[in-house]
Amino acid sequence: HQPYALEAGDWAGAKLHRNPLAADAATLKRGQRDYLSFCAPCHGRDGDAANGHIARQFSGIPSLNGLSVLLIYVALEKGSV
Repeated sequence: HQPYALEAGDWAGAKLHRNPLAADAATLKRGQRDYLSFCAPCHGRDGDAANGHIARQFSGIPSLNGLSVLLIYVALEKGSV
């Protein structure tokens, strides 16, 4: 399932879309749980890759700070920021 037909790096197209998830407490809690489980080891609990446990051992892991939720989604789906 791909809700947005975007190419990697299509930031102009990404900005035309809304986040499809509800902005409620349950969504935020699930997102926090998933981020801490799957993202924080590399990108850090605060989104700054310099604070990620794995990032200390590998170069090139980007910070997520300053990116919109949609740009992060596109990066997850397409594999590039």
